[in-house]
Amino acid sequence: MLGNGFQEVIYQRSLAIELKLAGLDFEREKEQIVYYRNMEVGTRRRHTISRSGF
Repeated sequence: MLGNGFQEVIYQRSLAIELKLAGLDFEREKEQIVYYRNMEVGTRRRHTISRSGF
């Protein structure tokens, strides 16, 4: 248990460790295209994306 007060990246890395230990398939820091009315308006970076359906 980490507690509070750490930088966000510490929690992201810790979550990645836990997902790996649980055998879940995931990606970190994946670029995602953002659409508005079916037109691309930009991109954003998703922190953690599961391909295992957690």
